[in-house]
Amino acid sequence: MAMDFLHDFESAVAFISQFPATGSPKYGYEPSLAGIRFWPMKKFPFLIFYIETEHQIDIWRVMHGNMDIAAELYDPDSLP
Repeated sequence: MAMDFLHDFESAVAFISQFPATGSPKYGYEPSLAGIRFWPMKKFPFLIFYIETEHQIDIWRVMHGNMDIAAELYDPDSLP
């Protein structure tokens, strides 16, 4: 099961690296989260949050889709 998760994660990251603008900017409208996007994993209920920079994609978080995403992301104590 862990290997299935890793394969799903790697597949999602490969897609994000090729097409970073396809991720949803739904949570990126908060000034402290400007530019953040997310992409769902296919087989597991997790969302990969990332930021596209000029030369790379920075994976910021992987969160379970059943969490209160907005509350967790906008909590100032949870920001890096």
